[in-house]
Amino acid sequence: MRGPLRLVARRPRRTLAAVAGIGLLGLVGAVGTNALLRTDASADGQRASVKAFTFPGSPGTRASAHLLGAATPLPTTATAAPRAAVAAYLGARTAGNDRAAYELLPTATRARYGSLAQWSFALTSLPRPTSFRLLGPPTATTGGVAVPVQVRQVPRLDAISGYVPARSNDTYLALRGAHGWLVEPDPIDSVAGLPADSGARAAARAWVSARTACDQRASRALQYAGQLLGAPDLAAAPCTTKGTWRVGGTSRLVEGPSTRAFLAAFGSGVDNWSRLVEVVGPPGHFFLAVAPLGERWRVFGLLADANGS
Repeated sequence: MRGPLRLVARRPRRTLAAVAGIGLLGLVGAVGTNALLRTDASADGQRASVKAFTFPGSPGTRASAHLLGAATPLPTTATAAPRAAVAAYLGARTAGNDRAAYELLPTATRARYGSLAQWSFALTSLPRPTSFRLLGPPTATTGGVAVPVQVRQVPRLDAISGYVPARSNDTYLALRGAHGWLVEPDPIDSVAGLPADSGARAAARAWVSARTACDQRASRALQYAGQLLGAPDLAAAPCTTKGTWRVGGTSRLVEGPSTRAFLAAFGSGVDNWSRLVEVVGPPGHFFLAVAPLGERWRVFGLLADANGS
């Protein structure tokens, strides 16, 4: 059974608007407008109003690189109801069918991308959903209808995608078009699920145990895929300084000068989804920065001071 789902407060995430290339060559910028996450205690507890949608990883219709900048006219595919439109859009995204997803975008949104090729290029920098399920019922909002959905994707932590949770509750905006309903590609609201903080402390304890034994292979298996950030030299202390090493309490990260490397790598909001675990040894203490990748926490950095100074 999965551990209890926790919720992370508003967290900026990379969006299609942020990575879309508007230039003639469709070049992508990795910064821009971000969608935000909010805290909502019902994120994983809502009953889905329909069964989960899961689509095979088909090759889709990604345009080849030589088509970038070619504005190919495509028909707009509208649907009869807001929920059906969102289901069709996420179904296309899940299956990797860029063309079908593009045809469900409002006219003004499609114009921002300029072509199917540029749309496909923008999607390469974002995680693709692996499955989704519609949650109950849609509600009228400014400009359209808000449709709640639970989305699952492969969790990631890197400089390209930032932090990608394994599951989140997203809200998509459906807009009435001339012939039916269309969908804005970025969610207007998103709530990411986090495993319990107790897992963060357990992961830190396992990492300290591996480092105390000078087992670099075992400790690396408990880290994220990138280089340790912050004050990585502190990682050697449990191996080089003999004595008793233990883990202390868990706390939230406080943004400050010493966390600039975290912010540079993953963007703002690191303080929402990460946790700090104190490590105490003979010469003093330091802090491990850990992040949840799926149901497991992984070490991604070290700090000498929990206050970020």
